[in-house]
Amino acid sequence: MTTQKAHRTPLSVRAWFVIGLLSLSGQIAWGVENAWFNTFVFDTLTPNPRPIAWMVAISAITATITTLLMGTLSDRTFTRFGRRRPYILFGC
Repeated sequence: MTTQKAHRTPLSVRAWFVIGLLSLSGQIAWGVENAWFNTFVFDTLTPNPRPIAWMVAISAITATITTLLMGTLSDRTFTRFGRRRPYILFGC
C-alpha cells in the first residue's frame, strides 16, 4: 500500500494580506459589539442589563452554530477555487 502526499502550494503575500485584513475586520466588529454597543444600549435605551445579556448570548450561540455548519459545509464542498477559499472570502 502506497501513500500519496498531497501537494500544497504556499500562500502568496497577497493571500496572507487578504486573510489578515479579513481577520482584522472581524476583530474590529467584535470589539465594537462588546465594548461600545453594549454601553450604548445600557446608557441610551435601557438601564436593564437583560437585553445586553440576551444580545451577547444570542451572538455566541449564532457564532457557534455558524462555525459548525460552515465548517461541515466547507469540508464537503469542492470548487475550482478550493475547499475553503470561497467561505473565507465571502463568509467574513
